[in-house]
Amino acid sequence: MTLRLPKAQAETLSAVAEILELPVVEVVRLAVTEFIDRRRREPEFQQRLQASMERISRAMNALLTPDAAGRTRGARRHARTEVAPCRHPGRRT
Repeated sequence: MTLRLPKAQAETLSAVAEILELPVVEVVRLAVTEFIDRRRREPEFQQRLQASMERISRAMNALLTPDAAGRTRGARRHARTEVAPCRHPGRRT
């Protein structure tokens, strides 16, 4: 994994790591762990997580349950779907 930070933020991170006498990667790990732990305790995050899990479960069940015609349940007879390449805002390709 590569982490790209603005120069000022990278310099601040390096300074904090030096003061704590820890490698920068360890400071990043601690920050990520704290971020995730904080989110887990938020009721709104838990609601969004539950909704996401339900959507994923429905999608997976649809993939596992073909209907009598051999199509996946909910599939349209002549539906065509085109998938565009994923583009991330601000990322140059």
